[in-house]
Amino acid sequence: MKPFRVLLPLTIATLAGCATTEPSPPFLPAPRPVAARPQPELFAYPRNGQTPEQQKRDRFECHEWANGQTGVDPTRVASIAPVPVKAEAVPAPGFDTAVLAITGALIGATVANPRNAGMGAVAGAMVGGTLGAISDNNRQVEAQRAAESDSYRHQEQLATRRGNDYRRALTACLEGRGYSVR
Repeated sequence: MKPFRVLLPLTIATLAGCATTEPSPPFLPAPRPVAARPQPELFAYPRNGQTPEQQKRDRFECHEWANGQTGVDPTRVASIAPVPVKAEAVPAPGFDTAVLAITGALIGATVANPRNAGMGAVAGAMVGGTLGAISDNNRQVEAQRAAESDSYRHQEQLATRRGNDYRRALTACLEGRGYSVR
């Protein structure tokens, strides 16, 4: 009966520690910043004999116009766009810990000698609670990784699309001023 008195408070303390409302943050690498992808150089060849000074002025004015049309300025560091939130149904933190602790207690009490059913329940609850805590932590880590991956992919797609929009606007402006753009 003495081991039961020792293991029962230990089991209760273990289960109480697992049923927190705020899970501890898992160890994950820092999120990767989205670097602005360098656009291939845009070459504008004068078709109407524009002077080098005129070419610089046209290039600057077309840059300003393309920036105003698209909101993209490739000469500045890109700001990170907000990421759309995607909600997925997952069990509450501690769910697996509680369920597996109860399941372990029932199994432990069932398979133990009838005189030691309490000890079997305690041992089963400890093993089940530990496995449940591991399962809860793995679910948190996977959810965090998925969220970071979605965020990174979204930011890359947005940066590429906006860069292409700027490039098209700049090309249209330069062609309209008499340049052949490659």
